[in-house]
Amino acid sequence: NKFDTAYQKGRGDCYLLAGVNALSDSAGGQEALKDTITTGKDPKTGETTYTVHFPGAAKTREMLLKQGVPEEEIDIKDSYTYTESEIHERAKLAGKKYSAGDKDVLLLEVAYEDLRNDGKDDIEDFKKANPKLGPTYKYAAQMHMVGLDDKNTDNLNGGLASDAIFMLTGEDSEKYSKNSNVDNAPVCSIDSDLNMTVTGKQYQISAEENAKIDNMLNKIDQDCKDGKLDNYAGTVGLRVSSQTVNGKVISGAGHAFSITKVEGDKVYLANPWDPTKEIVMTRDEIKGAAHRITLTNLSDGSSTEVGGEKPPAVPGNNGGNSGQVSNTPQAGASFTVPKGKGYRTLLTEALKAQGIEPTPENIQKASEQFKAANQGAVHVYNGSNSQYKGNEYLLMGATVTIPKFEM
Repeated sequence: NKFDTAYQKGRGDCYLLAGVNALSDSAGGQEALKDTITTGKDPKTGETTYTVHFPGAAKTREMLLKQGVPEEEIDIKDSYTYTESEIHERAKLAGKKYSAGDKDVLLLEVAYEDLRNDGKDDIEDFKKANPKLGPTYKYAAQMHMVGLDDKNTDNLNGGLASDAIFMLTGEDSEKYSKNSNVDNAPVCSIDSDLNMTVTGKQYQISAEENAKIDNMLNKIDQDCKDGKLDNYAGTVGLRVSSQTVNGKVISGAGHAFSITKVEGDKVYLANPWDPTKEIVMTRDEIKGAAHRITLTNLSDGSSTEVGGEKPPAVPGNNGGNSGQVSNTPQAGASFTVPKGKGYRTLLTEALKAQGIEPTPENIQKASEQFKAANQGAVHVYNGSNSQYKGNEYLLMGATVTIPKFEM
């Protein structure tokens, strides 16, 4: 799927659209977005179906289970499937309830709304399982669903671009946050061409904050040296003045923008109201006005091959054995699981490296010996995607020991 231009209308999902735009602007982000939507056939009617995958939802579900939320109480799913006719009905609301323009983006909006509808119930169950955590927003933050609370009747309205990117890719973001109360942030005035000017009193930032912002922007600057973004998705949160877009008044308050590139002192942004119009701000303007900046490194990824297929991403950590790490699965060496390395693929390569034919019987014996040498490293997929249920996998980034197999 090639995600094209989508225009935000009156609904407050700029965080989602800015996140999608930030991903679509980079090669790594396009690669991640490509796997979010898959097509199929309804077994009963033969109608085309569209499934939206949320790798981050699988991680969130795992976190809820570890926090003591009973599995039967967890509503959040890592994929949502719709028939052609269902999407056709929702498409009638494009430009009204949802964005206008790209149909794939509209499909993501539909699924993300359902994801957040389910997540709102999970936040309440999370609070019951772990009542000592504190205010509702702390539960929402751990679930990557900031913006969901009892006062919000529109569950798609309000959120963080970093949460949207996490759900779409399974990747956490590097974050800078100046002020949680957006109402106290400097105001950016927007003219009819969507150019922005920072008005009023600006933030005074510390040397540490200045260095952090420069470090984040420098990463994008370096990534853009070849004229295009490759590995990063960046967003900026600014407080904007009211603006009439396509005949509809969009009020001020917090608004999310994607970073399209950085060239020295210049930071280029795209506004979800019309991402085709280039916005240029200086670094000092960004530092003086941004209440939030996020940067997601997409060069590593977190998707995991399971049974020869690439399903929605599963939780990752850096567990496992320590010691000298090898790039190849050699006997007696530690090995860090890279992106896309399936469990059976790893066993096959390790057997070949030891001169053992990777027959089904030998792979089974190797699996038993591998599990004995790496307690808890092999996981079983129990997500909602039935085609992968029961498959064994390794967490991307885990360090494991390759045993000397005895056949």
